[in-house]
Amino acid sequence: MEKIRTSYLKLERVVEARQANIGGDLEEALKELLAKVAARLAEQGDVAKKKLEKKRRLDRGQGSSGAVGEIQVYSAASQL
Repeated sequence: MEKIRTSYLKLERVVEARQANIGGDLEEALKELLAKVAARLAEQGDVAKKKLEKKRRLDRGQGSSGAVGEIQVYSAASQL
C-alpha cells in the first residue's frame, strides 16, 4: 500500500508542476491516472478496515452459533 501511496504523491507532483506547461490531453490522462490511484487507495483502505473489524470481533473463530451458545450458557448460569 505504501508503494501505491508513493506513486500517487509522485503523480500528484507531476500534475501540479506541469499543469501550466502541457496540453489538455496529457493533463486529462494524468488526472485520470490520479483518479485510478486514489480509487485503489480507497479500496485498499476499505479492505483493511474490514479485516481489522473482523479481528476485533468478540466471537472471532467461534462462528455465530458458538457465540450465541456461550451467551445462553452465561445467562442461564447467572440466573441460578
